[in-house]
Amino acid sequence: MLKNITKETITVRYNGIELTAEEGKSIDVRNYGVSNKDVKATEIHIIRKNPGIMEQVNTIDDPKLEKEYANNLKKGIDRIAALERENESYRINNKELAEKHGADVAQIEELRGEIKSLRKDAAKHAAEIKDLEDEVSKLRGSRMGKNKPGA
Repeated sequence: MLKNITKETITVRYNGIELTAEEGKSIDVRNYGVSNKDVKATEIHIIRKNPGIMEQVNTIDDPKLEKEYANNLKKGIDRIAALERENESYRINNKELAEKHGADVAQIEELRGEIKSLRKDAAKHAAEIKDLEDEVSKLRGSRMGKNKPGA
């Protein structure tokens, strides 16, 4: 592994591939397509081509790195477990909301039916009112004719 020892993000190009490493982070030369047997030699080559930017770091049999990897792995596992719990709570909440939505849809359909029925009743009553108004107009008209002088 090649560790960035600068205070900035660097980009290293090798074998037609560019990899970026933030401050204190590492680049694995195998990501350049280098075989395991050529890792050390490639790391030395890259360090010589980019002096003062990177240092070689052991990745195998380094107790400090193994402890760091174990801690990172534990953090990752804990994070996955937390996300799974969160996902399950969302799943339960989603199920409850879907059930509530289904009940709301049924209620809306029922209310639409009521509205349709009320509109029918309103149209029927409007027709009755119209008929009554016509009848009143006829009665007024016939009454007016009787009250005319000379009739």
